[in-house]
Amino acid sequence: MKAAPSGDVSSRAALSYEFADFRLHPDRRLLTGPDGTPIKLSGKAFDALVYLTMHAGELVERSTLTHELWPKTVVEDNNLNQAIATLRRVLGSKHIATVAGRGYQFVTPVTFSVAASDGIADPGR
Repeated sequence: MKAAPSGDVSSRAALSYEFADFRLHPDRRLLTGPDGTPIKLSGKAFDALVYLTMHAGELVERSTLTHELWPKTVVEDNNLNQAIATLRRVLGSKHIATVAGRGYQFVTPVTFSVAASDGIADPGR
């Protein structure tokens, strides 16, 4: 996995993540499938996917993910379970591993690309 570039990304550049045949565009809040068709996700499921792909290969503790998704709200474990279940239903179950009693790990290799507004793409590949 290549790490996303650190530091500020120009407001004229758009970062996207690719895994399997999916492409995730966090700034556009868009996930596209293998044929380029947009895939609908609830807000929290989308946010969970962004966080997990940004930390692909790392264990993300349940408490960390819950805090990232609901920073100012106390929620039940079921809320996070539903977001992860939604992702598994949409993406397939092989991309997100459960680490019993600890959290989740996005196990599919992820690459990133940066596309400038003028269409020049990706110094990170």
